[in-house]
Amino acid sequence: MQTTNLVNTLNERSMENMIHPLKDIDWSTPIDAQQYFIDPSLSFLSGTKEFDELPDEDKIKATLGDVMNLFAVGLWAEQVLIHGYVRSIFRLSADSPDFRYRLHEMEEEIHHNMMFSEFLKKAGYGSHKVKKSALFWGWFFRHMSAYHPDLFMLAILAGEETTDIIAKESLKRTDLNPLSSRIMEVHREDESRHRAYARSQIKYSFNKLSFIRKTHIRMILPLITKLVVQQFVRPEIYIKLGIKNADLLIQKAKENNIIKKRQQFVCQKYINLLKNVGVIKKRHLFIWKALGLV
Repeated sequence: MQTTNLVNTLNERSMENMIHPLKDIDWSTPIDAQQYFIDPSLSFLSGTKEFDELPDEDKIKATLGDVMNLFAVGLWAEQVLIHGYVRSIFRLSADSPDFRYRLHEMEEEIHHNMMFSEFLKKAGYGSHKVKKSALFWGWFFRHMSAYHPDLFMLAILAGEETTDIIAKESLKRTDLNPLSSRIMEVHREDESRHRAYARSQIKYSFNKLSFIRKTHIRMILPLITKLVVQQFVRPEIYIKLGIKNADLLIQKAKENNIIKKRQQFVCQKYINLLKNVGVIKKRHLFIWKALGLV
């Protein structure tokens, strides 16, 4: 009953907050090297002497590269979710709150795809995609929704929780590029409902799973999470943006474990959630540590 009440509330909020990104966002805002696109302290290249010595223009370009990577990951993850939900609603009654909410969520994810793709096109990199390995695993995840819905939901949450924390911290600043800032605001508003729904589904169903299913999730989910956060860094995009000594910056970020620390930072909230719902227990953390996520 509590889950039904939550889903009814989420349906109402989706109606109240409905926007169309191509119509309701001001796309005349320029994308230039005048304002940061995310908090520069969260850039996957920041935290080294070489980054600190960059001119402001190149630091801003680095944050543009970061946000382009995040939006490309968003495109990929949300297309996977849409495909999986299309398969899943065949099993739901058309008059159920869950059926209606999943339709709302698919509509919002389609809007996010429009929003992210428009930004990437405006930035001059409309063909910017995730790595080939992620395209293969995306195909796998889509089909997993019908056979292992709990793992599918947890995999989607991995993408939603890890990208949200960067937007949340960045939006505390008032000097971000207005277009980047608005996109992150719209995305966070919608995703707060999506994450609430996914969490409720996991809390309701996980403890009812068989031992084998739980073990399968506990073994596979860290690998999925690692795959997701690896997409946040595409070295070639920083080079294409013309950042001074981009190759050296990437090398130094790796040598100083900056990229690893950023990946751990974006995973903190997600891992805490998994602990709270019983997916991760103390004895399971070794896998996450071995992958550098804790």
